[in-house]
Amino acid sequence: MNRVIPARYIRLGLMLLIAIAVILFYLYDDLSKTKTETVHVSESVCLDRAANKLIATLPLDGYVIYDPKSVGQQYFPYAGNGILSVHHKNDRFHVGVTFDHDHVGIDLPYNPVIHFNASIDNANINFEEIYIVDLDQGILYRILSHQQHSGCLVIQQSIVVYRTNQVIFQQYHIINSLSRPAVITLSRIYKSKQKLKRQSINFANAKASHKDQLIYSGAYRLYQNKAHVGVCGVAELPLPSAVHVLSQSSESGEVTTAFHVVKANISGAAKKLSQQKLYQALKGTSQLMKDHSVAWHQLWHPKLEITLFSGAGNLHSRLRKKAIRYYLLSMYPYYGNKSVFNRPVIVSQLDLAWKRSLNQTCYGAAMTMYNQILWPYSLKDISQLKNLLKTWQETLRKGGCHSFIDQGLPSFHLGLLLSLIGLKFTSNQLQLPIESVMKLKDHVNLENLYFNGSYIDINIVKGKYIEVSSFISERKDPIYACDASCSSINVLGSTKFPFPLHHPKSAFYVSTYESVLIKLHKQLNNSRVSYADPQHDLHHRPEIHNKGLSRLPIRYWILIGLVISVLHAYIFRTLYIAYYHF
Repeated sequence: MNRVIPARYIRLGLMLLIAIAVILFYLYDDLSKTKTETVHVSESVCLDRAANKLIATLPLDGYVIYDPKSVGQQYFPYAGNGILSVHHKNDRFHVGVTFDHDHVGIDLPYNPVIHFNASIDNANINFEEIYIVDLDQGILYRILSHQQHSGCLVIQQSIVVYRTNQVIFQQYHIINSLSRPAVITLSRIYKSKQKLKRQSINFANAKASHKDQLIYSGAYRLYQNKAHVGVCGVAELPLPSAVHVLSQSSESGEVTTAFHVVKANISGAAKKLSQQKLYQALKGTSQLMKDHSVAWHQLWHPKLEITLFSGAGNLHSRLRKKAIRYYLLSMYPYYGNKSVFNRPVIVSQLDLAWKRSLNQTCYGAAMTMYNQILWPYSLKDISQLKNLLKTWQETLRKGGCHSFIDQGLPSFHLGLLLSLIGLKFTSNQLQLPIESVMKLKDHVNLENLYFNGSYIDINIVKGKYIEVSSFISERKDPIYACDASCSSINVLGSTKFPFPLHHPKSAFYVSTYESVLIKLHKQLNNSRVSYADPQHDLHHRPEIHNKGLSRLPIRYWILIGLVISVLHAYIFRTLYIAYYHF
């Protein structure tokens, strides 16, 4: 009897193991982006469970949590698009409107954010609540929970201030696992006697099904000075007065509110334009959400990663830098065409910013990475955020970036990243001053920095090397790079420069013109440069040696296990054949 396993089955098994290994290798990267540990947010089991269910869908460094009961360091709930903003203050939401740099976040005397009250058997109940800000997508979540015995009444509300339009979109989902039905009352809050008036949609291009749709609209004058009057028009759909949620069931709903901001005393026009925006939003809510997501993806295109030299607190450090960037990007005006937020538009805006800054130095002051005033550990309210934005603008202007950042949001964000490690742009030349390199305490990786038609990545490994690379370009002409002495000029692909220990000027130079670096080489020809020797660097070792093999990613252990399994299978097959065949 032939007991030998056919070779084709062995080959099939080996191919299957390899396929599984490859799938797990790449799948782990995707899973690790959203993998989170359970976060204890409340003593309430219902609230804790609902919050962790949402958190599990977000990246580890992609959200911040705000607990109204906590007195510790927190970032307050906020979402904005540079014109409209929704922020939390004094136990309730407020809507702010920005007209220009002098009139930022003015409170609207009407709050369109839904307020929830609940009752069971005609008895009002109290909610515990928690707020979560999705930094990647620019979505603000509020979770309200009431617990009775083993059941829960949970309301999850999401608020989106569309990045590409003057529209606020809200969704709510109510889950009742209690043994009795609940009545949820929905309301909005007026801060003045002037209320929105009810009327029917009356647009020439409105669909027949929308002709009798009731809306509420009006206009509010928010400020007045010698030059301008700031008016905001508002239009929205009516809310249901109450939602009845049966036991062991759920209910959902959504609300759209449109705005139009004008710097003129024309309330009628503002009101009419807000109605038109509401109608357009109702026709294409899914497209608005898609555009919003694309806009935030483009805003996060320049990437920042900081690895602390000590290895401790990396996640908190990354989260703090990302949170501050989110708040600043949400408040800073975009300028330009606000309904178009794609890469070509952003590139054209950055090109204009570079051209207008050719005779200036941006950024030409001290690095901002360790400035705790610019990177605070908490933001408690909208007033602190306004002061932070003003401080950042003053810092970048003092660093020579006034013409650069005045071109709008993309150039402001890039100027902020340049200032982080003190990168200096002057006359078609990008350089990293040695003073900044010497002050760095950690490893820094900056990706997709836009420089004169090209995207540059800068990876600084403290004490070892500085890697500068560029693989994606909007231009046909190459860019050039050289080290601290400019002794060798190369077309920039991926270049590693030794980590300099002392030099009077810069650690490296990048330029779109080779002649600029040749001239620079002649100026630096007599300079002496000392470099760190990676072979003798005892203080910085690869992370694997500092943390131990136990800190290797799980996917590598899976691959090692599969390789060992394949080898053992091969040995077993050989012994099996030798024993039974011979």
